[in-house]
Amino acid sequence: MTTERRTLLLIQRRAITFLAVYASVLFATAILLIGLKTREIPCQELAHELVLPIFVSPSVDDSTLLPAVLEALARSGLNAHLNHRPVNGSIGFGGTYVSIDTPNGALKASNFQLLRQTGTDGQSQREVIRVRYVSDDLCATLAPRVLDINHNVDRDVVVSKRIAELLDSQRVFYHETVLHSMFPVVLTKFSQLENLVPSFRDLNLEHGDLLEERNEMSYSVVTNAPILSSGAEVPVSIVIEEWSTKAGRQFWKVFLRCNDPRWEALARGTQEALMARLSNWRIEASSIGAAVQY
Repeated sequence: MTTERRTLLLIQRRAITFLAVYASVLFATAILLIGLKTREIPCQELAHELVLPIFVSPSVDDSTLLPAVLEALARSGLNAHLNHRPVNGSIGFGGTYVSIDTPNGALKASNFQLLRQTGTDGQSQREVIRVRYVSDDLCATLAPRVLDINHNVDRDVVVSKRIAELLDSQRVFYHETVLHSMFPVVLTKFSQLENLVPSFRDLNLEHGDLLEERNEMSYSVVTNAPILSSGAEVPVSIVIEEWSTKAGRQFWKVFLRCNDPRWEALARGTQEALMARLSNWRIEASSIGAAVQY
Protein backbone atom coordinates (compact mmCIF):
# COMPACT_ATOMS: atom_id res chain seq x y z
CA MET A 1 0.00 0.00 0.00
CA THR A 2 1.42 3.30 -1.03
CA THR A 3 2.05 6.16 1.35
CA GLU A 4 -0.60 8.26 -0.38
CA ARG A 5 -3.15 5.43 0.05
CA ARG A 6 -2.42 5.12 3.78
CA THR A 7 -2.67 8.87 4.24
CA LEU A 8 -6.01 8.95 2.44
CA LEU A 9 -7.42 6.13 4.60
CA LEU A 10 -6.20 7.87 7.77
CA ILE A 11 -7.88 11.12 6.76
CA GLN A 12 -11.06 9.22 5.89
CA ARG A 13 -11.16 7.46 9.28
CA ARG A 14 -10.60 10.74 11.10
CA ALA A 15 -13.38 12.40 9.13
CA ILE A 16 -15.80 9.55 9.91
CA THR A 17 -14.87 9.73 13.61
CA PHE A 18 -15.37 13.49 13.66
CA LEU A 19 -18.76 13.23 11.94
CA ALA A 20 -19.89 10.50 14.35
CA VAL A 21 -18.90 12.57 17.39
CA TYR A 22 -20.48 15.71 15.92
CA ALA A 23 -23.72 13.83 15.18
CA SER A 24 -23.79 12.47 18.73
CA VAL A 25 -23.37 15.97 20.17
CA LEU A 26 -26.14 17.32 17.94
CA PHE A 27 -28.44 14.47 18.94
CA ALA A 28 -27.77 14.95 22.65
CA THR A 29 -28.33 18.70 22.34
CA ALA A 30 -31.62 18.17 20.51
CA ILE A 31 -32.84 15.76 23.18
CA LEU A 32 -31.89 18.25 25.91
CA LEU A 33 -33.67 21.14 24.21
CA ILE A 34 -36.82 19.07 23.65
CA GLY A 35 -36.74 17.99 27.28
CA LEU A 36 -36.41 21.56 28.50
CA LYS A 37 -39.17 22.75 26.20
CA THR A 38 -41.65 20.05 27.19
CA ARG A 39 -40.71 19.78 30.86
CA GLU A 40 -43.56 20.76 33.13
CA ILE A 41 -42.19 22.93 35.93
CA PRO A 42 -43.69 21.85 39.27
CA CYS A 43 -45.81 24.65 40.67
CA GLN A 44 -43.96 24.62 43.97
CA GLU A 45 -40.78 25.59 42.09
CA LEU A 46 -42.57 28.78 41.09
CA ALA A 47 -43.73 29.56 44.63
CA HIS A 48 -41.54 31.04 47.33
CA GLU A 49 -43.15 28.98 50.05
CA LEU A 50 -45.29 25.87 50.49
CA VAL A 51 -47.68 25.74 53.45
CA LEU A 52 -49.33 22.51 54.61
CA PRO A 53 -51.96 23.19 57.31
CA ILE A 54 -53.83 20.86 59.65
CA PHE A 55 -56.70 22.11 61.82
CA VAL A 56 -57.24 20.56 65.24
CA SER A 57 -60.23 20.59 67.56
CA PRO A 58 -60.29 23.26 70.30
CA SER A 59 -61.11 20.54 72.84
CA VAL A 60 -57.45 19.45 72.84
CA ASP A 61 -55.06 21.31 75.14
CA ASP A 62 -51.43 22.06 74.35
CA SER A 63 -50.15 19.57 76.92
CA THR A 64 -51.74 16.85 74.78
CA LEU A 65 -51.16 18.35 71.36
CA LEU A 66 -47.42 19.03 71.59
CA PRO A 67 -46.40 15.49 72.67
CA ALA A 68 -48.58 14.07 69.90
CA VAL A 69 -46.83 16.28 67.33
CA LEU A 70 -43.41 15.21 68.62
CA GLU A 71 -44.47 11.57 68.43
CA ALA A 72 -45.55 12.00 64.79
CA LEU A 73 -42.22 13.65 63.94
CA ALA A 74 -40.30 10.86 65.65
CA ARG A 75 -42.14 8.26 63.55
CA SER A 76 -40.71 9.99 60.49
CA GLY A 77 -37.22 10.11 61.97
CA LEU A 78 -37.51 13.84 62.67
CA ASN A 79 -37.52 16.15 65.67
CA ALA A 80 -38.15 19.79 66.63
CA HIS A 81 -37.73 21.94 69.73
CA LEU A 82 -41.38 22.84 70.20
CA ASN A 83 -40.68 24.97 73.27
CA HIS A 84 -39.02 27.58 71.03
CA ARG A 85 -41.00 30.79 70.78
CA PRO A 86 -40.78 33.01 67.66
CA VAL A 87 -37.69 35.19 67.63
CA ASN A 88 -37.91 38.91 68.27
CA GLY A 89 -38.47 40.83 65.09
CA SER A 90 -41.26 38.63 63.73
CA ILE A 91 -44.93 39.39 64.13
CA GLY A 92 -45.52 35.87 65.34
CA PHE A 93 -46.01 36.39 69.06
CA GLY A 94 -49.73 37.06 68.74
CA GLY A 95 -52.36 39.52 67.69
CA THR A 96 -55.56 39.74 65.66
CA TYR A 97 -56.73 39.27 62.09
CA VAL A 98 -59.72 40.81 60.35
CA SER A 99 -60.95 40.45 56.79
CA ILE A 100 -61.80 43.63 54.87
CA ASP A 101 -64.27 43.71 51.99
CA THR A 102 -67.15 45.70 50.55
CA PRO A 103 -70.66 45.01 51.92
CA ASN A 104 -71.47 42.99 48.78
CA GLY A 105 -68.20 41.01 48.92
CA ALA A 106 -66.75 42.45 45.70
CA LEU A 107 -63.16 41.55 46.56
CA LYS A 108 -63.93 37.94 47.45
CA ALA A 109 -66.02 37.54 44.30
CA SER A 110 -62.96 38.59 42.27
CA ASN A 111 -60.63 36.17 44.10
CA PHE A 112 -58.98 38.85 46.22
CA GLN A 113 -58.36 38.86 49.95
CA LEU A 114 -57.65 41.97 51.98
CA LEU A 115 -56.50 41.24 55.53
CA ARG A 116 -55.47 43.44 58.44
CA GLN A 117 -53.10 41.81 60.90
CA THR A 118 -52.25 43.60 64.13
CA GLY A 119 -49.74 42.08 66.51
CA THR A 120 -46.59 42.44 68.53
CA ASP A 121 -43.04 41.35 67.82
CA GLY A 122 -42.20 41.33 71.51
CA GLN A 123 -40.93 44.91 71.40
CA SER A 124 -43.59 47.04 69.68
CA GLN A 125 -46.98 46.95 68.02
CA ARG A 126 -47.11 46.45 64.30
CA GLU A 127 -49.82 46.57 61.68
CA VAL A 128 -49.75 44.44 58.56
CA ILE A 129 -51.96 44.77 55.49
CA ARG A 130 -52.04 41.68 53.27
CA VAL A 131 -53.37 41.95 49.72
CA ARG A 132 -53.78 38.61 47.95
CA TYR A 133 -54.93 37.26 44.65
CA VAL A 134 -56.07 33.63 44.99
CA SER A 135 -55.57 31.18 42.12
CA ASP A 136 -55.76 27.43 41.60
CA ASP A 137 -53.20 27.45 38.78
CA LEU A 138 -49.99 29.31 39.48
CA CYS A 139 -48.17 27.58 36.61
CA ALA A 140 -50.54 29.00 34.02
CA THR A 141 -50.77 32.51 35.48
CA LEU A 142 -47.68 33.86 37.18
CA ALA A 143 -48.83 37.44 37.67
CA PRO A 144 -52.60 37.76 37.27
CA ARG A 145 -52.72 41.11 39.03
CA VAL A 146 -50.18 43.76 39.85
CA LEU A 147 -50.39 44.29 43.60
CA ASP A 148 -47.93 47.14 44.03
CA ILE A 149 -48.56 49.07 47.25
CA ASN A 150 -47.98 52.79 47.71
CA HIS A 151 -46.02 53.19 50.92
CA ASN A 152 -43.69 55.44 52.86
CA VAL A 153 -40.23 54.12 52.04
CA ASP A 154 -38.78 55.64 55.21
CA ARG A 155 -41.06 53.89 57.70
CA ASP A 156 -42.86 51.03 55.90
CA VAL A 157 -41.67 47.70 54.53
CA VAL A 158 -43.32 45.93 51.58
CA VAL A 159 -42.72 42.27 50.73
CA SER A 160 -44.19 40.36 47.77
CA LYS A 161 -44.19 36.58 47.33
CA ARG A 162 -46.10 33.62 45.95
CA ILE A 163 -47.39 31.02 48.38
CA ALA A 164 -48.57 27.51 47.56
CA GLU A 165 -50.93 25.98 50.12
CA LEU A 166 -51.99 22.34 50.15
CA LEU A 167 -55.41 22.39 51.78
CA ASP A 168 -57.57 19.24 51.91
CA SER A 169 -55.50 17.71 49.07
CA GLN A 170 -56.13 20.78 46.90
CA ARG A 171 -53.31 23.14 45.99
CA VAL A 172 -54.17 26.85 46.22
CA PHE A 173 -51.84 29.70 45.31
CA TYR A 174 -51.63 33.18 46.79
CA HIS A 175 -49.96 36.09 45.04
CA GLU A 176 -49.39 38.22 48.12
CA THR A 177 -48.06 41.70 48.81
CA VAL A 178 -47.61 42.58 52.47
CA LEU A 179 -47.28 46.07 53.95
CA HIS A 180 -45.58 46.26 57.37
CA SER A 181 -46.24 49.58 59.08
CA MET A 182 -45.63 51.05 62.51
CA PHE A 183 -48.71 53.24 62.05
CA PRO A 184 -52.42 52.45 61.57
CA VAL A 185 -53.58 52.15 57.95
CA VAL A 186 -57.05 53.62 57.48
CA LEU A 187 -59.21 51.55 55.11
CA THR A 188 -62.87 52.45 55.46
CA LYS A 189 -63.51 53.46 51.83
CA PHE A 190 -62.72 51.77 48.55
CA SER A 191 -61.09 54.97 47.34
CA GLN A 192 -58.55 54.60 50.17
CA LEU A 193 -57.81 51.06 48.98
CA GLU A 194 -57.31 52.37 45.44
CA ASN A 195 -54.82 54.93 46.79
CA LEU A 196 -52.98 52.14 48.61
CA VAL A 197 -53.12 49.65 45.70
CA PRO A 198 -53.47 51.68 42.46
CA SER A 199 -54.16 48.62 40.26
CA PHE A 200 -57.58 48.23 41.92
CA ARG A 201 -58.70 51.26 39.89
CA ASP A 202 -58.54 49.12 36.75
CA LEU A 203 -60.64 46.21 38.04
CA ASN A 204 -64.08 47.76 37.51
CA LEU A 205 -65.51 46.03 40.55
CA GLU A 206 -69.16 46.51 41.56
CA HIS A 207 -68.14 47.82 44.94
CA GLY A 208 -69.60 51.16 46.03
CA ASP A 209 -67.25 53.14 48.25
CA LEU A 210 -67.54 51.46 51.66
CA LEU A 211 -65.24 48.87 53.22
CA GLU A 212 -66.06 46.91 56.36
CA GLU A 213 -64.10 44.68 58.69
CA ARG A 214 -65.43 41.24 59.54
CA ASN A 215 -64.45 37.87 61.00
CA GLU A 216 -62.11 39.17 63.70
CA MET A 217 -59.99 36.46 65.31
CA SER A 218 -57.06 36.42 67.71
CA TYR A 219 -54.03 34.20 67.34
CA SER A 220 -51.19 33.16 69.60
CA VAL A 221 -48.12 31.30 68.38
CA VAL A 222 -47.23 28.34 70.58
CA THR A 223 -44.14 27.41 68.61
CA ASN A 224 -42.32 28.17 65.38
CA ALA A 225 -39.43 25.76 65.13
CA PRO A 226 -37.24 24.29 62.36
CA ILE A 227 -37.53 20.58 61.67
CA LEU A 228 -34.43 18.58 62.59
CA SER A 229 -33.27 15.59 60.54
CA SER A 230 -30.35 13.65 62.02
CA GLY A 231 -29.84 16.61 64.33
CA ALA A 232 -29.48 19.14 61.50
CA GLU A 233 -31.99 21.81 60.51
CA VAL A 234 -33.76 21.41 57.18
CA PRO A 235 -35.67 24.17 55.29
CA VAL A 236 -38.98 22.99 56.72
CA SER A 237 -40.44 24.45 59.92
CA ILE A 238 -43.41 23.52 62.05
CA VAL A 239 -45.73 26.17 63.46
CA ILE A 240 -48.49 25.68 66.03
CA GLU A 241 -51.00 28.48 66.57
CA GLU A 242 -54.00 28.84 68.86
CA TRP A 243 -56.92 30.71 67.27
CA SER A 244 -59.78 32.17 69.28
CA THR A 245 -62.62 34.67 69.39
CA LYS A 246 -64.16 36.42 72.38
CA ALA A 247 -66.12 33.21 72.93
CA GLY A 248 -62.91 31.24 73.47
CA ARG A 249 -60.59 28.93 71.57
CA GLN A 250 -61.93 27.99 68.11
CA PHE A 251 -59.20 25.71 66.75
CA TRP A 252 -55.50 24.89 66.68
CA LYS A 253 -53.59 25.38 63.43
CA VAL A 254 -50.62 23.05 62.97
CA PHE A 255 -48.77 23.68 59.75
CA LEU A 256 -45.53 22.98 57.97
CA ARG A 257 -43.73 25.69 56.04
CA CYS A 258 -41.31 24.64 53.29
CA ASN A 259 -39.01 27.20 51.64
CA ASP A 260 -37.19 24.85 49.26
CA PRO A 261 -38.99 22.71 46.64
CA ARG A 262 -36.33 20.03 46.97
CA TRP A 263 -37.68 19.33 50.45
CA GLU A 264 -41.36 19.20 49.51
CA ALA A 265 -41.42 15.39 49.66
CA LEU A 266 -40.21 15.48 53.26
CA ALA A 267 -42.75 18.18 54.15
CA ARG A 268 -45.63 16.23 52.61
CA GLY A 269 -44.53 12.99 54.25
CA THR A 270 -44.37 14.79 57.60
CA GLN A 271 -47.85 16.22 57.06
CA GLU A 272 -49.19 12.71 56.41
CA ALA A 273 -47.59 11.48 59.64
CA LEU A 274 -49.13 14.39 61.57
CA MET A 275 -52.55 13.80 60.02
CA ALA A 276 -52.42 10.14 61.00
CA ARG A 277 -51.41 10.90 64.60
CA LEU A 278 -53.91 13.76 65.00
CA SER A 279 -56.74 12.01 63.14
CA ASN A 280 -59.00 11.76 66.21
CA TRP A 281 -58.83 15.53 66.74
CA ARG A 282 -58.67 16.83 63.17
CA ILE A 283 -61.39 19.12 61.88
CA GLU A 284 -62.07 19.91 58.22
CA ALA A 285 -61.06 23.29 56.86
CA SER A 286 -64.62 23.77 55.61
CA SER A 287 -65.89 23.80 59.19
CA ILE A 288 -63.73 26.81 60.03
CA GLY A 289 -65.39 29.07 57.48
CA ALA A 290 -63.83 32.42 56.65
CA ALA A 291 -61.07 31.94 59.24
CA VAL A 292 -59.34 29.46 56.92
CA GLN A 293 -57.91 32.41 54.94
CA TYR A 294 -55.83 33.46 57.96
